[in-house]
Amino acid sequence: FRDRFSLVQGRTDLEPHLAAVHMFMPGHRLERAGEVRHCQGTALADWRMQGPDGAEKGRGTNVFEFDADGRIADVVGIWSPPKA
Repeated sequence: FRDRFSLVQGRTDLEPHLAAVHMFMPGHRLERAGEVRHCQGTALADWRMQGPDGAEKGRGTNVFEFDADGRIADVVGIWSPPKA
């Protein structure tokens, strides 16, 4: 997984990354926004992040690539510009 804040490869990297998320962004919540779109081993999932106060703090799209066994091989998170 990679986005503008992180580069995580495998479970070994994932655990400390998730711990940092909880430490530096307590009370924030990530949720899917809309239906997942899928074609030929690639899926797009839109998301939004809410702060503890319920206000939107971010949004974007994750791009998933799947391997021949149907397992996630790669994810890129693309942040969208803030709403006007």
